[in-house]
Amino acid sequence: MRNICFGLFLLAFLPPISYGADTAGMRREILNVFAQQPQARIAVAFRDLSTGVSFFINEHESFHAASTMKTPVLIEAFKLVAEHQLSLDEPVTIHLDFVSIADSSRYILDSASDSEKGLYGLAGQKLPMRQLLYKMITESSNLATNLVIERVGAPRVMATMREMGARDIRVLRGVEDNKAFERGMNNTTTAYDLMLLFDALGSGRVVDSASCSAMIAILKDQHFKESIAGRLPMDVVVASKSGWITGVCHDSGIVFLPDGRKYVVVLLSKGVEDEVVAHDVLASVSRIIYEHFLGAGSLRGPGVPAGSLRGPDLSAAIPVVNKMYRAFAERNHFPGMVYGIVAGGELVYSNAVGFSNVERKIPAGAASDFRIASMSKSFTTVAILQLRDAGKLRLDDPASMYIPELKGQHGPASDAPEMTIRNLLTHSAGFPEDNPWGDRQLEATDEQLMALVREGISFSNSPSMYYEYSNLGFTLLGHIVSKLTGMSYEQYITDHVLKPLGMSHTYWEYTAVPADKLAHGYRWLNGQWVEQPMLHDGAYGAMGGLITTMDDFGRYTAWQLAAWPSRSGDDEGVLKRSSRREMQQPWMFNNLNSSYSYNGSDVCPVVSMYGYGLRWSKDCKGQTMVGHTGGLPGFGSNWMILPDYGVGVICFANLTYASTAAINQKVLDTIVALAHLKPREVAPSAILVQRQKELAALLPDFAHARESGIFAVNFWQDYFVDSLRKDAEALYARVGKIMRVGEMHAENGLRGWFLLEGEKGNLEVRFTLTPEHSPKVQEYHLRLSGR
Repeated sequence: MRNICFGLFLLAFLPPISYGADTAGMRREILNVFAQQPQARIAVAFRDLSTGVSFFINEHESFHAASTMKTPVLIEAFKLVAEHQLSLDEPVTIHLDFVSIADSSRYILDSASDSEKGLYGLAGQKLPMRQLLYKMITESSNLATNLVIERVGAPRVMATMREMGARDIRVLRGVEDNKAFERGMNNTTTAYDLMLLFDALGSGRVVDSASCSAMIAILKDQHFKESIAGRLPMDVVVASKSGWITGVCHDSGIVFLPDGRKYVVVLLSKGVEDEVVAHDVLASVSRIIYEHFLGAGSLRGPGVPAGSLRGPDLSAAIPVVNKMYRAFAERNHFPGMVYGIVAGGELVYSNAVGFSNVERKIPAGAASDFRIASMSKSFTTVAILQLRDAGKLRLDDPASMYIPELKGQHGPASDAPEMTIRNLLTHSAGFPEDNPWGDRQLEATDEQLMALVREGISFSNSPSMYYEYSNLGFTLLGHIVSKLTGMSYEQYITDHVLKPLGMSHTYWEYTAVPADKLAHGYRWLNGQWVEQPMLHDGAYGAMGGLITTMDDFGRYTAWQLAAWPSRSGDDEGVLKRSSRREMQQPWMFNNLNSSYSYNGSDVCPVVSMYGYGLRWSKDCKGQTMVGHTGGLPGFGSNWMILPDYGVGVICFANLTYASTAAINQKVLDTIVALAHLKPREVAPSAILVQRQKELAALLPDFAHARESGIFAVNFWQDYFVDSLRKDAEALYARVGKIMRVGEMHAENGLRGWFLLEGEKGNLEVRFTLTPEHSPKVQEYHLRLSGR
């Protein structure tokens, strides 16, 4: 009690509400988000825990608390533990019936209305209080909540709230007390009061610092992270408690930034009937607060310009994307699915539907570990290219240089060449397509792999002739990595790829994954999900063994996107940008889908090729897509990026061979359209800008053009001054006086165009330079512009 009272004393001396220079901008942006939901009421409370600077909108308006009332219950439990009136190890008997505060009658909780269902099967058994508190917060278990409230008492929770200065929070009862609900006897809260609670938790003033740390650890394990954490970067940690009932959606918690600073944010809403839309609204507000907080100056590291972390505005696209993914998951009977969007160098949005573990009813989320099958192949490619860049191998070396047992195995014809490492990378080694067979070899040993090689591999084609998907080929690449490094390919990739990229929740062996994080795989049979056995890690893991989270794979996707564009400056330590771009190039023709359609009606042909461990395709719109699918018994996944647009999407599902590539392709196309994304423009080179100025000065009469020295030797053989002058003067007459020379638009370092903006229209000037040391104009066109 003394410590909580001391916390109250500190609250009285917190700095008053103050508004920094950027608060007005933050308010405008948040109100713009609210304006999209005019029927809703939304409240915001923010406090910087370092400075006490605060920001509020409707902070004292009362809302139905939904599950945010579980934070006060958590606090009361730890208070009683500190006072030795309760033990975290105290056994609690699980039962399903509780007393209504309306009339003292008993009501029974129904698992159908609960986000956590495992407790219901334990009725009559005992669990320690600590487990109930954990489930109450992390899985928002209604049953655990009622059992805890029954033990600690709602009146004591209320008394503690008042002692902490939270004057408007009401915790009257447990959840699902329908009779009390009908009589208006509800748990309520305000954004301001919840902010006070999290302020005290984040500052170590609730009970004692050890208790605060324990409670924050529980809040950090929250399964439901769609709102405050929904669009924050992966290295930002959130300790939160959300809550939702029909038409009500809240989130509240502490945001921990990588540099050690932290802030409290509370977001309350009512009147948004669509839960997905409500989460999107709150996530948008959370992102706005984060970016303005980051822009305060002290958070931004040296050399990082303001706004550099801001990606494209996806607010219009995300609600549509959510509906697309959710409808796709339901239509295809996915037990669980996690999806995310990468832009601006980070995972900017992720969401999930269903369960990662159907039996235990564990919700899928960004922290769930899914087996990603053949999406693993590009990690093996990164390892090979690292070794190539270090001079340990060459891509055109025969594979037999590193696996002598392959010597003499050239294919079905006597004139077949030896397979190379490049052949293995591009599925052109001549091996047969082996998806069904290869998928079942995952846990085979190195000894079994080499026994297969020594017995002789059967070829379907001669090397270098055709694309044919081969899991065996990438398994052999993993073996080469092991031979060259003296360590298992798993350890090499972990040490040289996963750890440097911060992928700390990525695994090879499924038994190493925390049980509550591991996604289980299923098959849809006879109208129900049937769990599929997981294979252990083995020699074939190099082709499809990785197990990872959306958060981790978002880092990898952002890293692959960061290879674009080609540029000067410091290069990456993990793998050079040029090598990443090389693996993303089309190396082996795969397929032409002449009847592909994004919307089911308009045909948009797509050509597909294979790079190094990655698929490459280009559609009729000129959009280049790079990524890979993954499929194993129990799992299906895909990631896809648009390098020219700087955006990508990822999707994991725990259904056998779940086809997620098609939905990702449609989602990317939707994002480009709704977010009005444009391809990245090439920065004009200095010589292009120089030639632009020189060429514009010669127009329209081309006086002394021959003597200018800017034209190549071919120019005066292919163009004639009289004709050039006549055509240019006629076009100038149509557009009137030239008012401005527009900026240079580069197509590459030696080709581009610019506008001459006239009184009555514009002219487009397009030119190409030569490969000489001092590039000159070799080709030139002038035309009326419709731009």
